[in-house]
Amino acid sequence: MLTIVTTCKGRLAYLKQSLPTMLGTGLPVVVVDYDCSDGTRGYVAEHFKTITVVAVDNEPTFNLARARNLGAAAVATRFIGFFDSDALLQGSLAEALAHIQLSDDAFCVAGENELHGQCIVAKAAFEKTGGYDEAMTGWGGEDGDFYLRLQAAGYRRTMLPAGLVTSLAHGDGERLRFTSTDSRVDSHRLNDTYAAMKRDIEALQGGTRLTHDERLALRKQVADALRRAGATGRVQTVEYRLPPNIGAAGYLYDGSTGYLLNGVLRYEIAPVSAGLTARIISAVCDGRLMSGLRRRLRQR
Repeated sequence: MLTIVTTCKGRLAYLKQSLPTMLGTGLPVVVVDYDCSDGTRGYVAEHFKTITVVAVDNEPTFNLARARNLGAAAVATRFIGFFDSDALLQGSLAEALAHIQLSDDAFCVAGENELHGQCIVAKAAFEKTGGYDEAMTGWGGEDGDFYLRLQAAGYRRTMLPAGLVTSLAHGDGERLRFTSTDSRVDSHRLNDTYAAMKRDIEALQGGTRLTHDERLALRKQVADALRRAGATGRVQTVEYRLPPNIGAAGYLYDGSTGYLLNGVLRYEIAPVSAGLTARIISAVCDGRLMSGLRRRLRQR
């Protein structure tokens, strides 16, 4: 019914603690050894004969999205459970899943913060929405983007019962060790900004997904704009030319002269001071910002 997928890149010490808890659920497990220098594939083959290992070579930089997609490709069950190598599962997970009745039209998330990336989804839904976005490298954002795309496609977001999944503590050094970034905040900001633009573009294109090369090019534009904004303190723009709207061109055609309706999506990235950012977050959290907006609307 459900297969657990976990990935490992330099985290065998964590996997040695988490893998027994995954097997303790009685569910099949797939381990993706993403060019792990710790010898993960050998360790798993020696100690856990029933586990399927997906071996990836010649990848010095960790791409979590790609690792998860490779693991999902090895799954034959109806549902996939994505759990990191530092996630500890309770033996009662399988029993709990039977009670909450997993659905093809919903997905389950384990929690927030460290647990936000742990989820269970129907394989059909995973494939329909394209899985994780492999253009999102560095650290952070690929799980939130995946969830938002699932919701946009009509899948409901639900939560696993509390306490079924916990996380082993570790610092940013471990998180960023094999990534292409040295700043968790900067990487997350880049990925979230890129993903928001990508989803807008795909929606305007009627749900047609951008190709991998198009996504890489868009993310590079965003990275360059963020870098310029940080260096200059000035507003920077990112523009994306949408495909010509052939349908509209047909309506604009007057019998002798043709017209092509072109569209350009334009974003502005505006730096704000840390003090202003903190005040905005504080206002949102305690409701003052929304209250102020409501008062202005009532006055109009």
